[in-house]
Formats: sequence, structure tokens, C-alpha cells
Amino acid sequence: MARQSIHNYCLLLISIMLILSGCSKKEDVPAPPTDDMSSVTTSEKVVPQQESVSNQEAETQTVTFDKVLDLWKAGQKEQAIQSFLSIDWKRPDIFVPGSIFGISEAEFVKLPESQRLEIQQKSTETAKAIREISKYMIAQTQQTNSKVERYREALLACGRRLSGGDQLAIIQMVGKAVTGYVEKELPPGN
Repeated sequence: MARQSIHNYCLLLISIMLILSGCSKKEDVPAPPTDDMSSVTTSEKVVPQQESVSNQEAETQTVTFDKVLDLWKAGQKEQAIQSFLSIDWKRPDIFVPGSIFGISEAEFVKLPESQRLEIQQKSTETAKAIREISKYMIAQTQQTNSKVERYREALLACGRRLSGGDQLAIIQMVGKAVTGYVEKELPPGN
């Protein structure tokens, strides 16, 4: 049973590495939004008064990385990016307690196989979302040549935080991949 578990975990790691190795592909980068709001539905348009209220609320609450991922997966890309940029990556409370970001490798191997498989699935989905966020943010900076340093620093801070600490190996690999991708695509002074 332990051999099967190790085999499953190795397959997951290989899958994640394959997912992340596609980070340098340009053709599947989603185009950032333009200033032309004619194609945006009414429900997607930002209402300035509501935005200022939301920004005030966001400043009084700590934004978690889990919330960013939830927004991204729900298709709320701009809100996810704004929340991502507001994260203070040095704070200890940016991960929701009990999320996959709070599980160490030592804890993972002690879990029953069913829980390990569930965590492996979640980590695969999480790795994909982090890759998409990174690609999207870099595409925005390359199209507009604005916000480069702000996006670069936020992505590097994310990568460093994910690759450090006592987390799942897969999360640490994702962090290293994000850092490497940003350093390659957005070198300092770019």
C-alpha cells in the first residue's frame, strides 16, 4: 500500500512538473482586458462607488492566497489580481488554516490514502491556477509595459513564500517554478 501511495505521489509530481514546464509557452496566454468596455456585459462592469467600498473593506481584512485562487477559479480575474497584489507575503496568516498550504510533507505521508489522493488532486488544481495567474500577470506587463515592477515583485514574493517553509513538496516546486518564470520573463529593470 505504501508503494502504491509513493507511486501515486510520484505521478502527481511528474504531472505538476509537466504543467509548470508549459509556463514559457506564449500561445495560450489569455489576453489582458482592454480599455474597450463595449464587449463587457453589465454585470462585469465595475461600478466606481462599489469599488471604493470594496477597497476599504479589503484594507481592513487580510487577503488570503486561498481567496485569490477562489476568485481566479470563479473567473473573477481582475479581482483575483487586485487581491493578489494586496497580499503581504511576509504575514503568517495569508493561508487559510487547513488548506493545502498548511500541510507539511511529514504530515502528508501520515494521512490515510484517501486523504492523500484528495490533497494530490487539490494541489494539481492549485498548481494550474497559480501558473495561469503568473502567465496572465506577465502577459499584462508585456502588452502594456506598465506595472512591471509591481507585478514582478508580487510574483517573486509569492514564489519565495511558496518555495520556503514546511509545505508539501509540490507547493515548494510550484513556488520555485513561479520564481524562475518571473526571473526569465521579467528581468530586473525590464
